[in-house]
Amino acid sequence: MSRHIQAPPPPAPPARRAKVIITEQRIDLDQLRRIDPQDGDVLVLPNDFPQVDFHALAEALQVAKPGIKCLIVRGDVRRLDVSEMNRLGWYRA
Repeated sequence: MSRHIQAPPPPAPPARRAKVIITEQRIDLDQLRRIDPQDGDVLVLPNDFPQVDFHALAEALQVAKPGIKCLIVRGDVRRLDVSEMNRLGWYRA
């Protein structure tokens, strides 16, 4: 009578260690409420305001003032007449 002996499975390859970097950004919602943005407001940020912080501010605004409809602009803001806005593709509703 022959016996079948099962060999142990091969050892698993060593686990790859991924380098994970977690960056946490916090925006003080109390400070955000103090600026008290209203529907239709335009918030102008400096041109060098970091893109990541720009998006974090937009998200924080939605938490602090749910449903607010305001425009956040980074960089130069100037007065445009209607024809210039139309040329740029901005149309009134």
